[in-house]
Amino acid sequence: MLRALLTKAAIRNRRSVFGISILAVAALVASFSLFSVATGPVAAGADSTSGHGLTTLPRPSAVQAQTRPPTQQVAPAPPQNVRAANGPNPGEANVAWDAVSDASYYRIGWIAMADYEAIKASGGDWLEGFRFVDIANRGQSAHTVTRLRPGVRYAVIVASNDTRYGAPKWSQWAYVTLNADDSPCPAAEPTPITPAPAAEPKPATGHKGRCQVGMTLRPGDSCDVGRISGINIGGTTFTVRADGAGCVGTVCAGGLRLNNFHATRGANNVWTIHSMP
Repeated sequence: MLRALLTKAAIRNRRSVFGISILAVAALVASFSLFSVATGPVAAGADSTSGHGLTTLPRPSAVQAQTRPPTQQVAPAPPQNVRAANGPNPGEANVAWDAVSDASYYRIGWIAMADYEAIKASGGDWLEGFRFVDIANRGQSAHTVTRLRPGVRYAVIVASNDTRYGAPKWSQWAYVTLNADDSPCPAAEPTPITPAPAAEPKPATGHKGRCQVGMTLRPGDSCDVGRISGINIGGTTFTVRADGAGCVGTVCAGGLRLNNFHATRGANNVWTIHSMP
């Protein structure tokens, strides 16, 4: 009797354990199925370091970057071996470089070192003194910069570019000190000199010797009349004073008739002798 009861209890216990095991297995399968639906399928070549055998998919932006064809042109390399020297004329610099075959444009820039130092000392942007020129690449590897200041040291630089207004690829700087302009300055046009009008010649003044009929005398002139008969006038010389008066001895007048000596005054205080003793 006791054995029979123990046997029945053992059977019930096995069934109970078996039932619990079946339920546990079923619950585990259901849980795995739900987990698989929530996370998606496992990709081929899964990353074993993920911990659960799943690969982390790339972000959309990364996928787009990987699949989009390249559209930007590769910029050319910067010019190499840039050098500068004096040009053929004062104020010119020859700039040369190694050609860059895939460059569409070159940009040649320069700045006077004195300008650079002055701008930096004032706290300004040195690009204020920087100048450049763009040239299309036609196979050349040199350019002459003109209109520079003779005797000044310049820094020059060259860039290559795939477009005229793109981002240039700059070379290293090169330097050149331009020769001073020793050429003689052109001779100035001579200033024409207009001669002053010749002054009207003035007749020489002074003593003219013996007075003669028809002789003319100006202020400052004199001549010898000789002794005038019957008159004592204290002298025998006829003189024309600065004020235009005519005098013989102590007799002065604007016109003289002394016996046989006769003289008259005309324009500009010019006297003419008409008769002599």
